[in-house]
Amino acid sequence: MFRKRNVVFPVLLIAFIVVFPPRYPYGDAGLDFILDVFALLLAAFGEAVRVITVGLEYIKRGGLNKQVYAKQLVTGGAFTLSRNPLYIGNLLMVFALLMLTGRLPIFLLGGAVVLFLYVSLVAAEENYLREKFGDEYEAYCQKVARWLPNLRGVRGIFHDQRFNWRRVLLKENSNVYAWIVAAFLVDGIAHWRAGDFLESAGGRLFIVILIVATAAFAAIRVLKKTGRLKEASSATP
Repeated sequence: MFRKRNVVFPVLLIAFIVVFPPRYPYGDAGLDFILDVFALLLAAFGEAVRVITVGLEYIKRGGLNKQVYAKQLVTGGAFTLSRNPLYIGNLLMVFALLMLTGRLPIFLLGGAVVLFLYVSLVAAEENYLREKFGDEYEAYCQKVARWLPNLRGVRGIFHDQRFNWRRVLLKENSNVYAWIVAAFLVDGIAHWRAGDFLESAGGRLFIVILIVATAAFAAIRVLKKTGRLKEASSATP
């Protein structure tokens, strides 16, 4: 599962869309627009969780050689609120994408499958971390919940931390753009089936977002390739 996770989620989404093509919820264009806006806000909140996490203290979730890997136990920044803040952000963005399909079966079935996959992924990572870090990891688990964040500690995570915007831009650029492209395609199918892609408010909204996102994505890529955007050497003062 860990090795194939970057393939599993897109394949599942495509499979769900083929079986249940996106459409206006109950055939209502107005309701679709409201749902689009809500999904965008939910996705923005999920990305904000990822931005705060990555900006304060980054953890390499890609593993090493497609295997679960951790050089050190990361417990600072957003990881003082939840043991899996990046995955919380991911789940919010995935549920927002499922919401855009306008299909309740996709939202419920897809949501259940994605939750199952993430729970399995976290279980594999926890087994690895428990074996590698032993008592240190057990003590961390005693203080910080696996999923639900301790919101009372939100202000504290910024204490004595330097926010690394360069790292955020470098690490999140592709993630954000991939979500926007996927959202544009999913929402575009619904509008195309309704025959009003360019006429609808939702369709025009996504076109504007895609144009702005493409320009921002390209600009950051250029800055990265030319060496004008590099990650700061340290995230702490």
